[in-house]
Amino acid sequence: DPFLTSTFCPAAKYSDETQEENVRILCFAMLAEMQEASAVPMVVDFLRSRDSRKVAWAIWASSSKRLGEQVPGPILEALKADPDPRLANDALECLEETENVASIEVYEWILAQKFKQDLRLKTIQSLAAFDNPNTVRALEKLFDDADPVIVSRAAELMDKFPNSKPAVLEVLKRALGSESSQLRQAAVRIMDSLKDLPGLETALGNADVPVAVEAAVALSARKLKEELGSIQPGPLKGRMESLVGKVTDPAEIDRLGRAMVPFVTATDRERYASLYEKANQTERLVYIRLLGATAGLAKLRTDETARADFDAIRDRFVDALSTATEAQRPIYEEALHHIT
Repeated sequence: DPFLTSTFCPAAKYSDETQEENVRILCFAMLAEMQEASAVPMVVDFLRSRDSRKVAWAIWASSSKRLGEQVPGPILEALKADPDPRLANDALECLEETENVASIEVYEWILAQKFKQDLRLKTIQSLAAFDNPNTVRALEKLFDDADPVIVSRAAELMDKFPNSKPAVLEVLKRALGSESSQLRQAAVRIMDSLKDLPGLETALGNADVPVAVEAAVALSARKLKEELGSIQPGPLKGRMESLVGKVTDPAEIDRLGRAMVPFVTATDRERYASLYEKANQTERLVYIRLLGATAGLAKLRTDETARADFDAIRDRFVDALSTATEAQRPIYEEALHHIT
């Protein structure tokens, strides 16, 4: 309303000069309610004031029903001029009220500053409110952050943007090449939650063995649920078998063995028995489990010849168990269960 604008704008200026803050705030509120652009600089002024009452009014005025469409740009300029963490924190409160996608740029700027972790985590949470490809790309930039907590939080949120799935999958694909094993494994877990089977298939061939094992575990769960789609289980099993000789941690190789079980067929018995004979003590953790699986599938426990084969393997495994460390023993003993 031109009359109201011409009335309240001079009143706001006058009250500022006379320090009649109540009058000024009232005028500001009227202008904000009318979505008048002349109130936007006052939002910034109120934020800069560090006065809790004025800040509260600035947050109120930034609502999407009032000045939400107009304030992100001026707030960003104010932050660039005064990169103060308290101002940034108050700005977050305003931006959350705007529900304006233009706020993403402001959040991205705040995250690029050397603010404390709690403020940056709060900013990430505000950013995640927008299911938008720009949000996904902004989070990806944090994958190289020096703070592992920030990296972890950014990665964890990647499955929260159903409307931006193509952008997310591209980011996860690039994350598999990250220097951080933690990030690569997180990418695999998110691929699994998004049912990105081609991504999991790619991750199975990752040079980082723990990442490949993580992919094997995810694909195994999909096989149990019959959710592999057009992916053939045979080649997957072969690629998992190729990992056996690369895993050195007994706990990891036990995970791999468990992952391979759904892919086992009754005809694998002789081959796994042969591989068992050639394997080292750690690798045998996988083959003892797989042999147990073939026994169950073929009902070989009632076959005297096959039973003798299994008993011979079991006896050798028990002998090898004597050299296991205390940490390894529970895993070996659990694996032995599959052949007894």
